[in-house]
Amino acid sequence: MTSTASSRQSGFTPIESGFTLIELIIVFSVITVLSSLGVASFVAYSRSQTIDTAMKDFKSVLFTARSRALSQLRDSTCFSSGFDGQGYELEGYQVVACCSFGPLCSSVQCNTVSNSYELQAVYGYPDGSGRVAQTCLSKKFADPNIGVSSSNKTTATYFFFSSVTGAVTTNASSGQLPQIEFSGYGITKLATVSATGVVQ
Repeated sequence: MTSTASSRQSGFTPIESGFTLIELIIVFSVITVLSSLGVASFVAYSRSQTIDTAMKDFKSVLFTARSRALSQLRDSTCFSSGFDGQGYELEGYQVVACCSFGPLCSSVQCNTVSNSYELQAVYGYPDGSGRVAQTCLSKKFADPNIGVSSSNKTTATYFFFSSVTGAVTTNASSGQLPQIEFSGYGITKLATVSATGVVQ
C-alpha cells in the first residue's frame, strides 16, 4: 500500500507546498520597485557622465589651443579655401563656444551651427590689421540636451591664447573670472581659465 493511501486511511491530509497569489504579488512588486530604482540611478549616472565627458572634451580643446599657441604652430590644415597665410603672422589660437543667447554669444562668431564649439587659428598682418580666424576643429555636442548654460556663471564664450605669451584674452567683463558652464538634464559643469591661460 502506498504512503498516500495509508495517510488517507489514517485521516491525515498531506500538505502541498507553494506560494499564494498574494505572496507572488508582493514579491513581484518588490522586484519592480527595486528595478525602477536601479534604472533611475543608472540613467542619472549616465547623464552625469555625459556632461562630464562633454566638459572634459572642451577642456582638452582649451589645452590644445594653449599648446599650439605656445609652440607657434602654423597649421595649414586649418586654412580655408583662398587663404594661404602668405604675409600673415600667427597671433594665436582661440576656442569659441557656439551659442545663441545674449551678447556673449554674438561677440565672436562661429563658422558652424550652435550647440558646438570651435578651435580657431588667428592670423593678422604684422601691423596688427587684417585679423582673420581659420577654423581648425569644430565639435558638436553628441547629446542635443547638452550645451553652454545661459546662467550668470557663464562669463565668457571665447578664450584666445596669445602665441607670444600664452596668456588668455576672453570676452568676460572686466573684473569677472573667465569661466564657462555647460548644462544638461539639470546637471552643470564649470571650466575656468586663469589670466595666464591655466585651465581648471
